[in-house]
Amino acid sequence: MRSSNGCGSGVAGVVIGAALAFGGGDERPAEALEAVFARGEWPRAIELCDAILAERPDDAQALYRKGFALHALGRLDEALVLHERAAAFPGIGATAAYNAACVLALRGETDTAFEWLDRAAAAGFDQRAHAGRDADLESLRADPRFAAFLEKLGPDDARPLTSYASVTERMGARLAFYDGKVAPGQLHLDWGKVGWDDAFDAKLGSGDLDGRRWRFGKDFWTSLDASVDVELGGVTVPAGLHFLALERTPDGREVLVVLDPRKVRAHAFDPSVAHLTRFVGGTEIELRHRRVDEIEETLRLEFVPSEEVVTEGDLRVRFGPHELTVPYVALVR
Repeated sequence: MRSSNGCGSGVAGVVIGAALAFGGGDERPAEALEAVFARGEWPRAIELCDAILAERPDDAQALYRKGFALHALGRLDEALVLHERAAAFPGIGATAAYNAACVLALRGETDTAFEWLDRAAAAGFDQRAHAGRDADLESLRADPRFAAFLEKLGPDDARPLTSYASVTERMGARLAFYDGKVAPGQLHLDWGKVGWDDAFDAKLGSGDLDGRRWRFGKDFWTSLDASVDVELGGVTVPAGLHFLALERTPDGREVLVVLDPRKVRAHAFDPSVAHLTRFVGGTEIELRHRRVDEIEETLRLEFVPSEEVVTEGDLRVRFGPHELTVPYVALVR
């Protein structure tokens, strides 16, 4: 999918809070949309687009941006309707047609995807370098029609970058070991601070998140940096830096996804498109979920050591009335 700021690959909770970091303020929808869209606050962007479309049903930018936001959230069927509508407008039609092709490729509708790619090229889409690395089109690359499509776009595009600067409060949870002489290992979790909103429960109950991955924590990736191997739920995670995501399986189980940062970076995946990391695999570790009476107002991750064995315990995630846990064993020598 066409990147929201002209660079990067791909489109762009329990712990969905990061993906649902709603903006606030009293700005009019059209005025607020630009900043919200730049920050990748997709649910809030959809709200603002809906407000604009309620007054102006054929507002091209609102149609385009709502389609993009739905696409980024993995709501592909809804996104396709908006992409197709936006494709009829000058100026954004070429990119909207390209985004429609991306949805179709993700749904496995190869022939129709190529029809929309041809339509995008005919309308003036010319971003060859972006199309060549877009993860949404991964299923099309082996087809000879893909190389032919790229040729239609002319030489590799070189577009100026734009940037969005922000300051995000980060939080950390550390588990360190010490034997009186040396510190043989430690584990450290890092995530962006995000507050609980009761609207997140409605999102969780809607079914929109079933069968897909989400980011958690605000802005950049939540990470685990381990100086020793650690077993999580019986699965060995090697020492090193790992990016983390969450997933809800179609049958309703909660899963922690441990990702290789090198593979994530190779595709320039931003956490806002964590659902696209299926292309690069990841280790899935089942979590225990329960609702608790005490509301945790801010996303909290922590290691809770066992009273019996110093290297064992639970990794716990708390957010709102939700608690996710998985047992850990730090493999300290």
